[in-house]
Amino acid sequence: YKLDVQTVKMADAIAAVQNAGATVEWVEVTAQNYAEWTKEGSTYKVWLEDGQSLGAKLQVMVNNNLAGVAAWQLGYADSSVWEVLSQYY
Repeated sequence: YKLDVQTVKMADAIAAVQNAGATVEWVEVTAQNYAEWTKEGSTYKVWLEDGQSLGAKLQVMVNNNLAGVAAWQLGYADSSVWEVLSQYY
């Protein structure tokens, strides 16, 4: 087996899923949208961080009276992230 892990911009991840013709499904236990497909003998698995999944994580912060959250990879988000963040800060 060969494992290749990549961090990509939100828009690029969504484009990859669309180009593959894969179906995105909400996974409650991870609070993320997920897609999987096979191409040329390789399996691709994508966990999509988006406004919906970020909102679920921010709600955990609120429910547990946490002081805040941290993020990384500035520039990888789409506008939905900032809209969701503005609801909590």
